[in-house]
Amino acid sequence: MAAFEEYKYVIDQMTSIEIGAKWTYEELIDNADVSHKFRQCCRSIFESEVDAETTIESHLYYLEKDSESFRAYRKMKTKVTCMVPDTRRPPKEDGKPYYRQEVFTVDDLVKVPAQTKERMGVIIQEIVVSKMGLAALVV
Repeated sequence: MAAFEEYKYVIDQMTSIEIGAKWTYEELIDNADVSHKFRQCCRSIFESEVDAETTIESHLYYLEKDSESFRAYRKMKTKVTCMVPDTRRPPKEDGKPYYRQEVFTVDDLVKVPAQTKERMGVIIQEIVVSKMGLAALVV
């Protein structure tokens, strides 16, 4: 399996939907495993602001607080799982940092500018969408 496909999955649980961040919105819309409501949200909200070939990771990396996408992700009570460099540990022998997993709300993620995320080496792995939040979203 290619490295970029490691984060392409959909896990539909009782109260949430976990979606790997490497999916493009076009792929999600065409995937029958994804909830109809989320696909509708991708089609009508996210694709109106970004290209269909944009990955969730790229979209969230550059998400603006005043966008409709931000409001939609916030309404869905989306949590974003990221890998961030572990500054508490010294780097590996080859100079690369150790990473640790952190979960952010969309509000917290948007507070960090994209340039800072790039400089830090933040990697967005997945989103976890609340089914109750998704049901409350009017599309």
